[in-house]
Amino acid sequence: MLEGRNSGVPVTHTFPYAEVRAFRIGNRNAERLQSRPTLVLELRSGGELRIAGVVQPGIVAELASRLGEERLYGLRDHQLLPS
Repeated sequence: MLEGRNSGVPVTHTFPYAEVRAFRIGNRNAERLQSRPTLVLELRSGGELRIAGVVQPGIVAELASRLGEERLYGLRDHQLLPS
């Protein structure tokens, strides 16, 4: 489950890892959120989910690393987000 805000409104998004088709760190200005490093998740159902860290600046790299481990090793028993 991911929790955050979109234009000041609280948002919660829950989805299974299998729903993530691909992911990348957004490099183009159009992909970034408020010019911050942004993790772009491409979903199998279509569309994208963009995640930027506000309070924790390193969270984007942390999430990308965990997604990469999940994809590489198929780990299913760890949390996507750090606790």
